[in-house]
Amino acid sequence: MFCIATHQSVQEQLREEMNTLQTDTPTLDELQSLKFFDAVVKECLRLYPAFENTLRIAQYDDIVPLEKPFIDRHGKLQDRIR
Repeated sequence: MFCIATHQSVQEQLREEMNTLQTDTPTLDELQSLKFFDAVVKECLRLYPAFENTLRIAQYDDIVPLEKPFIDRHGKLQDRIR
């Protein structure tokens, strides 16, 4: 709504396209046939995504075996990375 409210020309063009519909309760197929409406929705979601970031937490620790062991800063020989 913010995107549409701040761009008067887009708002007018959307209103014109919506007025081509024959009903106040359009079906999904009718909405998908509106090319400009579809473009506006996609652009708004690109600019203001529903989820800005996703927090992911591993369910279990993973161990990566190494081809060549190394000595860490504590002087211990390491053959894998946690």
